[in-house]
This record gives sequence, structure tokens and C-alpha cells, in this order.
Amino acid sequence: MNEIKSAEKLKLLFKANIPLFFLLIFLIVFLYINSITGKFLVDDIPGFVENPSVINGSWSIETFRFQNLIYALIYKVFGLNNIILHLISISVHIINSILVFVFLFMLFGKRVAGIATFLFAAHPVNSETVSWISANNYLFNGTFTLLILITYFLYRYSEKKPYYITSLLIYVLGLGFLGHQWIMITPAFILIFDMYFLKNNMWKKFLYALPFIIPTILYFFFYVNSILINPRIEHVSFYNESRDLNIPWIMRAPYSIYTSAKLLVYPSNLSIYHEVDPREQNLQTAQLLSLIIIGIIIFLFFYNRKMSLLMFLIYVSLIPVFAPQMVTWVAAERYLYLAVVFYSVIITKIILGVSDKYGLKKLPLISTLILLVLYSYIVITRNNDWQSEKSLWASTVNKTPFPEKVYNNLGETYYKENDFPNAALNFSNAIKINPSYSFAYHNLARVYLVQKNYELAELGFKKATDLNPTLYQAWFGLATIEIQRNDYAKTVDYLNKTLEVKPDYEKAINLLSKLDSIK
Repeated sequence: MNEIKSAEKLKLLFKANIPLFFLLIFLIVFLYINSITGKFLVDDIPGFVENPSVINGSWSIETFRFQNLIYALIYKVFGLNNIILHLISISVHIINSILVFVFLFMLFGKRVAGIATFLFAAHPVNSETVSWISANNYLFNGTFTLLILITYFLYRYSEKKPYYITSLLIYVLGLGFLGHQWIMITPAFILIFDMYFLKNNMWKKFLYALPFIIPTILYFFFYVNSILINPRIEHVSFYNESRDLNIPWIMRAPYSIYTSAKLLVYPSNLSIYHEVDPREQNLQTAQLLSLIIIGIIIFLFFYNRKMSLLMFLIYVSLIPVFAPQMVTWVAAERYLYLAVVFYSVIITKIILGVSDKYGLKKLPLISTLILLVLYSYIVITRNNDWQSEKSLWASTVNKTPFPEKVYNNLGETYYKENDFPNAALNFSNAIKINPSYSFAYHNLARVYLVQKNYELAELGFKKATDLNPTLYQAWFGLATIEIQRNDYAKTVDYLNKTLEVKPDYEKAINLLSKLDSIK
């Protein structure tokens, strides 16, 4: 443990490690340079390309999120420029990697910090967070969290209150500007690190953490009862009609534990979707492996407490995933951004432990280089998947046990390209896998509508509304068919049903207004 007690010593640390930082920057640029041409994908469209808070400069509570402020600034200066946004993500990952080095140096010294930082910077599971524009919120969360921890440790080592106030201020700003649940984990990090890595009695440690806990509790109740979380729950529920929602928490949680561990240890099957495989054998496997992981953490607590805590911190960083109410997906690579820090320290300590025990002086260098080469290959290859929606979904099809959503999204990509035969084929594949998937019926009906096959389009839209009455787009699709048939009474009826589900749907409002003016 290196007790850096002042900002001046931090500056000396930076100066002493400039060559290492240049090497780190070179590595990250080398890994992610092929990601900068990636187009706007998936959530990037509503989040940036079609976001009124960004495009029109309209202000709302959502606009004051740090991510939205960045988006608005970039749009004002550069327009719809995906390259600039990718460069920002790469830059923030570089900053975070340097902060990881500083933080780990304060806890474990340069030897551990140096190796672990390079492993963190290159770990393939971080490629989603860096290469996907919409995931940059997790990068910003990492920056805030690391700054909070570093300034907190400066206070604890020096007992100088300005560092403590700075740490607390950064946390409060993070709560306000990041606008999501992940920043609320930070007090847990503070308490755990303080309890097991620093001196003083337990009561004092709790008092140190209390000023962080109080705003967390207040923000939690604000968040739960605000417009911030309700759309998130609706989003997860609306687009996750199905398997994950129907699986009880007691079965969902083990899958999250197991999948997160698998992605960290063996990051070969990277995918934007990591859904629960509901087949009994796979659920039992996930439950068994999650119990083994929990057992290892408990066992190590008595024999190697710091290693146990590092494993435990991986799952502390994933607390929102384990919420009884689904406010996140069951698992996602972007959720693991901070978990990779702790995993990298675990791997580093194992390598150094073996090296020291058996006198293998070159083992750390050789092992690190091997891992970096393997990681680099996976990251660079994975970046190619993020170039377009077609390449993303095509790479995902074979990595998902039940890829109905993937086929649906791939069909949507073909639809946008006016390749209607391939669009229909992929929507049909989605229906074959999941006959209750309303979005696929709706999208297949859209293809028939464009082809002016109104009978099949009507069947598809009606099937979609039967399966999912809240699918307002399908009600609007039925209204569109009746317009073509000149049946204005039915058109108005379907438009009213559309607005019952989504009162602010502009297309329905405008069409209804036109029909009223005709009358």
C-alpha cells in the first residue's frame, strides 16, 4: 500500500510514470482505432440521432444528464458526427485506465497496478463500452467513481478535509448528472475498501462513509419515484416481452452471477444480448456454477481475505442487476466495466504469486504479453461487429440461445435497406423461434404493407395486438391499412386505440387531425 497523501505526490506519481502512460495510450489507440468508423447503432438512434433534447436543444430533466449534455455539445459543434463520439469514448477509456493505475497504485503498489491496468485497458469485455456510442455512460460512471475513490483515499491517508469534501462533491455531482443507478454503488465501494484496506475502528469507518450513504438513500427514493426509472422499467419490460421477465429472481440471479464470471474469464462469445437460457439443464448449470462461485468467495474469506473481497467487489459493482424489479438486463458486457478492474487485480495477484513462489521472474511479463495479444485479437475483431447494424446482428445470431430478437433486428436492418425478401425471411425466423413474439409479427406485417398485401398485413398486425395490446405501432398499422381501403370509420377507431396506448404518438395525432379536417 502506497500512502499518497497529497496532490503534489500525485503529480510526482504522474511524472514518474509518463513512459508507462504513453505505452498505455498507444495500446488503447491500437485496440480501438478501427472502432471510430462505427455507425450509429441501436440505442444511438433514439439517444442521439433522433433525440429532441439533442437536436432541438430542448431542455428537460433528462437533458441535464452528463451523456445528454455531451451529445448536445457535439451536435451543436460537429452535427451528427459518429467519429467524434467514438474518439470521445476512446479518450475517456484512456483517462479511466490512467485513473485505474493511480487507484491501484494507492492500494497495491506499482507492480500490481502496472500489470492490472494494462489488463483492464485491453480486456475484451470492455469493447462494448468503448465501441458502442450509447454505452459511454458507463465510461463516464467509471470516471466519476474512480475520482471519488482516489480523492477519498487521499483524505484517508492525509486526514486533510478538502480531499474529503472534493470526494463527496464529485459523488453528489455524479448522482445529479449521470442520472442512473450505477453511481449509487460507490458508497459500498468506499465502505468495503475502508473496512479491509485502511486502519481505524469500524465505527469511524462507518462515519466516514455516512455522508455518502445519506444522499444515496435520498437519491434512491427520488430515483425510484421519478421519471428517470419508470421509463427504464417500461423499456426493459416493453422490449423484453418474455423469457427473462417470466423467470423468477431466484433463477435469474444465478444466471447473472455465472454469465458475468464467464465473460470475465473467457470473453470469447461477446454479444449485445446475454439472455437467460430457460432450458432446465442450462438453468441448473448456472445455479450450480453460481453456488460454486459464492462458495469460493466464502472459502477465500477465511484463507485469503483480500482475494475474496476482490471477487466480492465484482458482484458489488453489479448490484442493479440483482434488483428484484428488472431495471437492467440480466447481463450485459457494459455493466462489467468496473468489475474488470477487480478481475484484473485478481489475475495479476495470481500471476505474481506464482512468480514469487517459484522464482519465475519472467512469468509476469510473459503472461501479461500473452494475455494482451489474445485480448487484442478479440477486441479488434469485435470492433468490426460494431461497424453497422447488419454486421452487429449477423455476428449475434449464433451467440444467443434463442435469437428471435436478433433475427427481428436483422430483419429491421434489411427493411431499412428496402431488401424486403430478406427482411421477411428474418422476421419469419424470429416467429418460428418464438411464436408469441409480437414485434416480429408487427414487423412482418410492415413488409406486407409496403408490398400492398393488405390481407396478410392485417393478419400480422392483429396477431401482434392480440399478443401485445400495448404495441401501439401495430394499432397504427391497422389504421394505415384501413386508410388504403377508404374505411375512415375503422381508421378513426384504430387511431383512437393507438392513442389510448400512447397518447403522445404524433403520427396518430396528425393523421386523426387530417381526417377530422376532411369531415
